[in-house]
Amino acid sequence: MADQPVHDSRRRSWQHLHLFGHRAYVHASVPRVRCSSCRKTTQVAVPWARRCRLAPFKRLALTIKAHWEGVLNAVDRTCTTAASRPPTDLSRPPRPTPAAIAARAT
Repeated sequence: MADQPVHDSRRRSWQHLHLFGHRAYVHASVPRVRCSSCRKTTQVAVPWARRCRLAPFKRLALTIKAHWEGVLNAVDRTCTTAASRPPTDLSRPPRPTPAAIAARAT
């Protein structure tokens, strides 16, 4: 990046996580640089602009009208519980025992 001249800069905004129930935004002027080898103009990558790993949880929380942290905690508890159980073979249902077949018949 150091060898690439700044082409121009654009004012960008990103929504951050809510702080104490209030929406928070990050505003910055992000430079665009022109590559000296391919001559394409691209925006400089900023560390806070990466895709949030919590986005699916936030979407689900909006859908079910819940707070995203509650959804994340519920998923975490479910995964922890599932990880503590022995794995099961879900490819086919378990075969009934002869005693179970006899009990259903009567």
